[in-house]
Amino acid sequence: MKLKSKLLFSGIFAAMIFGVVGCKTTDVDEKEAKKQKIKLEEINKKDAIQAENSAKKLAAGYFQAVRDENYELYIKGRPEEVQKNISRDKFKQMVNYYKKSNWKIVGKPRYLGSLNKHPFRDFLWGATVQADIKDPVTKKIKTRKTDTFFYMSMGKVDDKYLVFFFGDEGDYLRWQLRMINQLRRNRPTQ
Repeated sequence: MKLKSKLLFSGIFAAMIFGVVGCKTTDVDEKEAKKQKIKLEEINKKDAIQAENSAKKLAAGYFQAVRDENYELYIKGRPEEVQKNISRDKFKQMVNYYKKSNWKIVGKPRYLGSLNKHPFRDFLWGATVQADIKDPVTKKIKTRKTDTFFYMSMGKVDDKYLVFFFGDEGDYLRWQLRMINQLRRNRPTQ
């Protein structure tokens, strides 16, 4: 592997860690801060099957939650910090956007496999999505179907499998970029 690739992967890994754990100054004493910090454990080969089963169950719930507009089901299995970022209002906005464009998953999403991105494990589903899209030339609304990926990034904290991210490929890329930018903001200056 070339040096540039190694540096890129190292940077993404570090961004994911800093993005999950977070770096901020508080008035809490150091002992209390250590208690609050999330400690990610490795999902090793022994844990992989259990993590995969947990991921499949949670993902089925998330797909159903969007269909049924069930906020509680959508935030299930996520750390408290992530739950705070997915407010009821943000969830409602997402569901309304999907309704407006007549967005829906056609058939059942297909589980494709997982990637070990220490300390996370990313799980991947393929799904056919249908939505109404306005043709830029004719200005007519047309129903289009396309295949897309859905990603779940899972970590192990205190022997529990928690979901730090779940979304389609576009959201996943934006999440990765946010983690990288957060790392850059928190990096000490020289």
